[in-house]
Amino acid sequence: MGRVLAKFSGNQNTTISGTFINTAQISVTQGWNLIGPFSTEVPVATVTTVPPNILASPFYSYQGSYVSVSILQPGKGYWIKSNTSGLNIF
Repeated sequence: MGRVLAKFSGNQNTTISGTFINTAQISVTQGWNLIGPFSTEVPVATVTTVPPNILASPFYSYQGSYVSVSILQPGKGYWIKSNTSGLNIF
């Protein structure tokens, strides 16, 4: 189990569950997607997509405000906007 950060209007406890996925491909849909790498750091410059060139924004991390990043850290989530559905390949 990893650490999960979420923004709420005040302090509270919540349970977030899911399924562990160990792959280098993440499906994205048109619009904003919350994604992240699974086991190793990933330089943003090495992320490719199928179909090509579908990413419409930088990768953003939330650190009190939204900040674009150049390295994706395992276990953290990042916002990315896509022009269409496809795959991000790490």
